[in-house]
Formats: sequence, structure tokens, C-alpha cells
Amino acid sequence: MEFTKRELLARMGATAQLASVNEYIMVDGNGAGVRAAEFRTGSGLNFTVLPGRGMDIAYCDYKGIPVAWMSPSGITSPMYYEEPEDRWLRSFFGGLLTTCGLTYCGADCVDRGEPLGVHGRISNYTAEDVGIEREWFCDQYNMSIKGKVRQASLYKENLILSRKISTKLGQSIICISDSVENLGFDSQPLMMLYHINFGWPIVSENTRLFAPIRESIPRPGQRDAEAEINRYSEFIGPEEGYMERCYYHHLNGDGNGSTYAAMINESMNIGVYVRYNINQLFNLVEWKQMRSGIYSVGIEPSNCYLEGRDKSREDGSLQFIEPGEVRDFDIEIGILDGKAEIDKVITLIRNL
Repeated sequence: MEFTKRELLARMGATAQLASVNEYIMVDGNGAGVRAAEFRTGSGLNFTVLPGRGMDIAYCDYKGIPVAWMSPSGITSPMYYEEPEDRWLRSFFGGLLTTCGLTYCGADCVDRGEPLGVHGRISNYTAEDVGIEREWFCDQYNMSIKGKVRQASLYKENLILSRKISTKLGQSIICISDSVENLGFDSQPLMMLYHINFGWPIVSENTRLFAPIRESIPRPGQRDAEAEINRYSEFIGPEEGYMERCYYHHLNGDGNGSTYAAMINESMNIGVYVRYNINQLFNLVEWKQMRSGIYSVGIEPSNCYLEGRDKSREDGSLQFIEPGEVRDFDIEIGILDGKAEIDKVITLIRNL
């Protein structure tokens, strides 16, 4: 049933009875000191944004059902960040969203003499100019958080990521609006990957991936991914020793470039979708990890591949951001509850 603002206010003492944004500081373990903001939308969707970790999104659940996958490391303070080689994994909390970039992501490498670790630095910085808004607009109650994450070094890059994460009372949608600006005076590599992670029970042997894929490429060097290229959309139960499979999917979009990828759990009649723009992020990485104790699937829109910045430079796929340039990226993550919502998105996907 739809209510107007006045009708809703008549039925409660404060709007926070239905929906809220509450800030807190983590106080225990390796996450001590990390700033967080918990959102409740009133639809059953709850999620936690971490200004203390790059404005990324950690926990997410819907009507008591866990949605986001969490890494064994848990949420860690940026003070524990280790860059060389694959040590980034020691502070990779997973969550609903970990941002990878800004000037490099993918495999560790040495690019033009510069050693680079896995997936970049931006998730391990703390946001500044953080602000929260809770406001009525006509009959809609809007909630949002915004902040800026700076990646800069003397003689190197001077980039800033401005992010706004927003949602609405009664909705089960999270909107992420990013802009990256080059504040420096030199052209810089720009590699962006949105590591969106789903876990059990959304992910199970009854789950399928739906997307308007026009081309799928197994990640080079992954023989298991090559052998199972025709099964990229299927998932199994946890398996000890399972080696990850990664796929690069190139999707169709509508006239504006908008496209969808959806994970549907057919036995639970629930799903999640990711909506983005292929003109901003041309490559969808699927991270399929069915290993016992990890068991997750990443749906990861990106403007790059994972072989390392040196390989991207060599093959010509490396993108750059020029001095003074601003690049925008928009992501929407939503819950699909019940057959009607699932069928609607699947129909949209099949028509792209």
C-alpha cells in the first residue's frame, strides 16, 4: 500500500522507526577505528557503508537473508594495508562492494619499473568531506551518504574519487554514483573494477547467472575456466580445493548503454541484479569461486582486464584520464523478491 508523507508521519513518532542511517566507529579487532554508516530502508534491505574504507559497502542483508559475501579477513583498518604482490588480500573484506583502482587493478605486476600490487589502493584509503542526508522530497524519503577518497603521491598521480550512495524508504535498491577527477597536470592510467560480491544463500547450486552476453572469454591461463566456458552461468555446492574460474563477459546494452546482470536463486525465488553502463565499463568480470570456506561469486563491472597494468598497456586496452578530466561511473544494485520481479528483469535482459 502506498502512503503519502503525511499519512506515514501520522503513523509513527519518527521516520527512523521505518528507515534510518546510523553512524558508528568500529571498536574491536582489526577493524577498530573504521568509520561506518548503517542504512535501513524499511523494505527489509539493510547495508553498511564504510567511509573508513574507501566508501565501500560491507554488510548487506534482505529480510534476514545475507546478501553480501564476507572474506575471512573481516573488515580491517587501512593501517593494516599491505601493497606488494598479493598482500592486498589480507585486507580484502569482500562485502557487497570493494572498489579496485584507481590507477591499477588486477594482477600484481611491474609496469615501467613500478611494482604494483593486486587491485590497487583506493579501498584502503579513508574518505574525507563525508556527509549524510535524510530528507523528504514530496512523498519520498531519501537517504544518502557522500564522501571523497583521495589517491595522490608527490611526483605521481593526484586523483580524487567522489562517491554518493543513495537509497529510498521502502525500496530495495542501492545507487552508487562516482566521479573520478584528475587534479594533476599529467595523464594518468585509469583502471576501475567494482568488486560486487554475493554469498550463500543467494549463491547456491540452485542459482543461475542471467545477462545479455554477446561474448564470453575465459581468463587467459585458467584451464578450468576454459574447459567450463559453457557452464559459466551454473554454480555448484562448496568443493574443497576448487580453483577459481574467471570470465570476461561483453554485454549488450540499450540505446543509452544501460545493461543488467542478475543472480537468481530459483529455489528461494529471490535474486539480485547489478545495473551499469557499458559505455563507462565495457567488461563484466565474473569471479566464480566455489571453494569450501570461501564460496562466493563476484559480478564485477570494469573498464579493464585482470592481467595487470603492464599487459593492458601492451595490448592497448589501458585507459587514461587526462589533466582536469572527470570520468563518471554509475552502478545500481537491487533485490528481486518473488517471481514477478525476477521475471521482469529476466525479460529486460532477454530483450537487450
